[in-house]
Amino acid sequence: MVQKGTVRNLVYGEVICHHAVMTALAAISLGGGRPGLESSSTDANLPMSLGLPAITIGSGFRSERSHSPDERLLTDRETALRYMAMSLATIVTAAGIAK
Repeated sequence: MVQKGTVRNLVYGEVICHHAVMTALAAISLGGGRPGLESSSTDANLPMSLGLPAITIGSGFRSERSHSPDERLLTDRETALRYMAMSLATIVTAAGIAK
């Protein structure tokens, strides 16, 4: 469990961010995406409720009829691969695998 005061934070605009957030913002920017910050209910709620740093990275996909039985993602190969690369770059960098 992460103890308070042990997490590195950086500033993005006027917001203080955990380094994992800054890593994701950088990967998205370098990958040609539009980095930004939002708050909402996500799968990151559980680890955050346990005091663990967590982020959710958006897919970059557009959708139709969200949260309905016939929900669908509107994807194209180039966009899908680009956003997968941005997510993977975030994970690899945050895990300390990248050199």
